[in-house]
Order: sequence, then C-alpha cells, then structure tokens
Amino acid sequence: MAYQYPSKDEILAEARKIPPLAWKKMKEETDSYVEAYEAQHGEGSLNGVDTSPRDLAEWMDSQEHAYDWIVGAFENFTEPDISALEALTESMRTAEKAFEGGGLGWIDTAKGYMGDGGWDGALSTNFVNNFLTPMSGPESIPDNQKKIAMVLRQQMEANEAIFAATRTDALNLAQRTITALEAVGDKSGDDTGLGLAVAGAVISVAGVALAPVTGGMSIAAGLAINCTIEAVKGGIAVGDKFVPEDGDIPLGADTVNGVIRNMADAMTKMYETISTEEDKIVKTLNTNYTNITTLRAAANSSGLSSPVMPLRPNLNASMNNGGKLTDGLD
Repeated sequence: MAYQYPSKDEILAEARKIPPLAWKKMKEETDSYVEAYEAQHGEGSLNGVDTSPRDLAEWMDSQEHAYDWIVGAFENFTEPDISALEALTESMRTAEKAFEGGGLGWIDTAKGYMGDGGWDGALSTNFVNNFLTPMSGPESIPDNQKKIAMVLRQQMEANEAIFAATRTDALNLAQRTITALEAVGDKSGDDTGLGLAVAGAVISVAGVALAPVTGGMSIAAGLAINCTIEAVKGGIAVGDKFVPEDGDIPLGADTVNGVIRNMADAMTKMYETISTEEDKIVKTLNTNYTNITTLRAAANSSGLSSPVMPLRPNLNASMNNGGKLTDGLD
C-alpha cells in the first residue's frame, strides 16, 4: 500500500508563512493597544510612561524573527523519509513472494526421486517425512514463513501509515494556524480546531495462525505452544489518502501568542499520538518475536520440527567428525 501524503516542500511552504504573519499580527496588536490607550487617556498619553509608542515600536522591530523557530518545528514532522520506508516494505514484499514458488519448487522434484524406482529405505523415508514433506504443500514451513513475511510487511506498511498521516496533520496544522492568526483581532473570533489523522493510523487485525506442518513430528501438535502471530495494518480514511477532520484541539485565540501556544500544544499532542501508534507496532513485534523464538527453542530441545523450522537431522551433529560418517564403509 502506497499512501498519499504531502511533500516536505508543501508542508514547509505553509510553515514559512506563519512567522511573518505572526509578527505582522503582533504589530497590529501593538498598534491596537496604543490606539485604545490614547483613546481613553488622550493622544500622546503614552509618552513619558514606562512603555511609550516608541519603546513598543523598537521592541516590535526586535521581534521580527521571534517566530522563525516554527519552520524547524514543522520540518521535524517531515522525517523520516517515507520513500525509504516504502523501499524497505517493497523488499519485504519481494521476500513474501519468494515463498510462492521458485527454488522451493524443487522440493517436490526431490520427493519424486524417493521411493519406488529411486532412493529407498529407512533413511529415504525419514528424509521425506521429516524434511521434504514439512517443506512442501499448503500447510508447510514455507507457507508459515510466508505468513510471517506478510505480517512483517503489514507492520512496515502500518509504520508508513503513521508518518503519512503525520505529514497530513502537519500540513493541516500549518494551514489552520494561519487561519487562526488571520482571525486575531476579529471581533467574531475564531474557533478553529484540529483533529489528528495519525490517531488510529495503526489498527489491530485478527492474529495469523501458523499451520501445524504435515509430515513427521511437529512441535505444534506435541506441545502447548502459542502458534499465532499478531498482526496490525495501516488504517485508511479514504482510499489511500488520510483526510484530516475538525477536532477538539483548539487553535483559535484572542492573541497571537495564544494561537502560537495552541499550535505548540497541538504539536505535543501529535508527538504523543505518534508514540501511541508506534507502540502498537512495537508490542506486536515483541509478541511475535517471543512466540517464534519459543517455538524454535521448544523444537530444538525436543528434537521435533516446528511450524517455522524443519527437524534438525542428527546427521548435522556428525558433520564435524568425518569418522562417524565413514565408519563401516569400505
């Protein structure tokens, strides 16, 4: 799944509008203050007091770049590079497809050389039952490994979804901050709010059961081991594009600094939500790692095959001792 999301340039183009607009609206606030004070106390009444119009003008000039940090704050939401994540996902998709045929097709060819008219006997039978059969067919070790690759690929796509939604939220936040700033000083006020598309970017789906492999002895049938791997995937709002909505995160305020403060609070909420969504993936990865390593450890200790790994042949233990392989041979 390739999600649609705003580019870094789109987000920064909007973010760069905020500092000069905030400074402009701050100057308007200052002018409004001077006008209101002199309307009440008389023209020139601010001269000679602690804060004169000249002092305010000089202070405003010094604040021209006070909001420049905002651009960098938005730039943080354009990382990581989603195209790099997409490349990793595509690599896992390739690995997933590798289990659909190719080299594994030779398993059936090898089985054809066994039995009548081929290699026969107890060793041949054991080889077929404990290695070739578990490695072929619809309920086989490669089939289970394909399921694991699929779940990993879905988790990668869910990770993409988080950052695609984050970019959507960042652009939406920049645009709505501009709207809220433009409304400062308007008697009708502004009730601009923000909803986060990144909330719910990752959804849990039904666990994937690993099939007990056919043929030979399987740890899945012999021991009470959890043979289910958990799965998550990216949530989609409309097609492959996340759609931001109005929400309960306020942005509008009576003053410029009030709007900027609300914007910063919204950014904090975004970071918290990103962390919540990432934790869903981390939890799933940890659970699956525990389940799969437990399967392998139980198989190794019992001498049985597992749904993800064939039975280790005893012959393997003799590979470093040539005498055991040749004893009794002329």
